[in-house]
Amino acid sequence: MHDMGRIALECRDAVQHALGFVASVDQHHRVSFRHPELGMFLVLLTPEDPEHFTLAFPAFIDARHAPSPEHMLRACNAMNLRARGVKFVMNDAADGQGEVTAAADMAVPYMNGLPHRELLQGSLHRSFGLLTVAVRAAALRLRQEFAAGSNSTRGTPAGVH
Repeated sequence: MHDMGRIALECRDAVQHALGFVASVDQHHRVSFRHPELGMFLVLLTPEDPEHFTLAFPAFIDARHAPSPEHMLRACNAMNLRARGVKFVMNDAADGQGEVTAAADMAVPYMNGLPHRELLQGSLHRSFGLLTVAVRAAALRLRQEFAAGSNSTRGTPAGVH
């Protein structure tokens, strides 16, 4: 079995070194850090595949501001076709609406039971760059789409960061 606690701590240290943000680890071995402009990011570990990591920007769009859930799903699909190395996923909510999370998957080889430190740092740096570029482009595109499809009382949604 893999020591997920040690892996999470190694990942936390890699975030701090490669990205320069203060990071913490929770009881579920999720690594979190806050970007001063964009907000909270997570690094998710995969217990069944310790070489797989996901860098996620959860709930960066509140889908309730879209004209419809179907519109948001189509927008996510369109963004997925454009974004290199990043996926946009609409998470379901009880009210039929939801939030959109952006994520980048990373595969980092192991050495001595832990991810290779330099490769993890390089993967985090590259994935964070791809993710922030894709999120900013998606937010701009969605603001334009929602504003064009809305009436004068709705305007640009506050739910797009």
